[in-house]
Amino acid sequence: MFGTKSCTLVSLTENDKKIVLPHNEIIYIGRNPITEIKDLHLSRNQLSIQANYDTVEVVASVVGSNYSECNGYIMEKNEVYRLKHGDILALKSNQYQYEIVFDPPPPQSDYVINENSKREGSDQGLEPETKRPKLNFPVFDCSKQNISKANVEENTISGNWEIIDRLCLIFTSTNFKPSPKIAAFDLDGTIIRVKSGAQFPKNKDDWDLWNVIVPKKLRELTADGYSIVIFSNQAAIKQDQSKVKEFKEKISNILQKINIPIIVFISTDKSIYRKPVPGMWDLFTKKYNSKLDVDYSNSFYVGDAAGRPKSWASSKKKDHSLVDRLFAENIGLKFYTPEELFLGNKPGEYNKPSFDPQLVFSTPKKSPPLISSNCELVVMVGFPGSGKSTFCKENLVKNGYIYANRDTLGSWQKCAKVVEEGLQNGKSVVVDNTNPDVESRKRFITLAKKFNIPCRCFIMNVDLNHAKHNNKFRELTDKRVKVTDAVIHSYNKNYKEPTLDEGFNEIVRVDFVPVFENPEKEKLYKMFLLEN
Repeated sequence: MFGTKSCTLVSLTENDKKIVLPHNEIIYIGRNPITEIKDLHLSRNQLSIQANYDTVEVVASVVGSNYSECNGYIMEKNEVYRLKHGDILALKSNQYQYEIVFDPPPPQSDYVINENSKREGSDQGLEPETKRPKLNFPVFDCSKQNISKANVEENTISGNWEIIDRLCLIFTSTNFKPSPKIAAFDLDGTIIRVKSGAQFPKNKDDWDLWNVIVPKKLRELTADGYSIVIFSNQAAIKQDQSKVKEFKEKISNILQKINIPIIVFISTDKSIYRKPVPGMWDLFTKKYNSKLDVDYSNSFYVGDAAGRPKSWASSKKKDHSLVDRLFAENIGLKFYTPEELFLGNKPGEYNKPSFDPQLVFSTPKKSPPLISSNCELVVMVGFPGSGKSTFCKENLVKNGYIYANRDTLGSWQKCAKVVEEGLQNGKSVVVDNTNPDVESRKRFITLAKKFNIPCRCFIMNVDLNHAKHNNKFRELTDKRVKVTDAVIHSYNKNYKEPTLDEGFNEIVRVDFVPVFENPEKEKLYKMFLLEN
């Protein structure tokens, strides 16, 4: 016997947390009183541990359902591992890490990993079956320089960076091979996670693989003939060259760890390239995949922004958006969350999108009387982007109505002057403003009463999220038009439903009927453009 006095598991993630391992006594660690861990995603009994003071070793075996690690490598379930002083155990991938500490420590030569060590067969009457941790999936953020681990060849990756329209960064590895079968992935929360645990990374090095199984799965897909593609929104980069440089370095480091043929698309601002809009996908399929026809039946997209509600899994926050699920819907690919693809979880519930553009075309339209043969005033009411201007020009102005619009005239006073002059000359007039409240409508109703002219209110039948969709469409197709969400929410906050008591002779609800310049714009409009 070497003279070992104790063996302890020393937590690397919780200060001063130590678990004493008695000599030749099997204990189980996991989500239990021994560790005081309360993570419901960790098995109660994840690892069986037995310290041997005579041989200065710890015999460990995975008995739970999680992926445990030793020295950064996956431990296979029901296999037996003989571990040494200084080895690092993680109950769950990169979480709940413990260092094995014998007191006194053995001579260094006794606990340095022997790469030529062989597995012993328990059927030969020897010690319990053991083997070194299988060198399957390296963990790349080991903080201790003295951790024992196998020699893993450092990967290098070469390729080409380019930028499209100053809005989309693209990296293509030199060994990337186009294929009809596409395995597409989001980056943050799917391929990698924030290492520090913060909501957003603190710097370019604040990342770790989402799970140690990620590289193995990507390599399997590559071997099965898939092209691996990453599509990521990174609007914070914009055109800041220092941020672009740092992000390129981050991507390079990530790809070195994955070490597969790959192509990466990064949307750097709010544009046609930002998911869920399919701009990056269109670029890839038209210019970067040798124009091969996509095998949609076998291709798929994986992302964490899936619209899952709060507590979709124990202690989990709700997803920040639906953008990845909607992106997959827009480009016609099957969708999986990282948990579904990498861990084999079953699909869970998720929130439906706030607006489905297909409903615009499938909902029956009402056809109320729009044109009056007598002189009248029409006061429009509706969100910015609800289709008021198009409706007015296509239905009223073409039938002789004078058009008064505050945006083009510059003020409501000038708008009121056009109304007054028109009514005074016996002409019908339409006021194309948002007119959200009683006060904004009253000034025009007063003019109609002044000339004893009937006044109707036309309300665009468009709600908040429909208006956001319309404005996003306009933003993508017309560089001159941009209405912020703040303006739309301000309208919504100030909106008061028009009533006959205000002095209107009639209130008419007008359904939104889109008009498109070409089939491409119609196709875009029918897609999910909002991120929730």
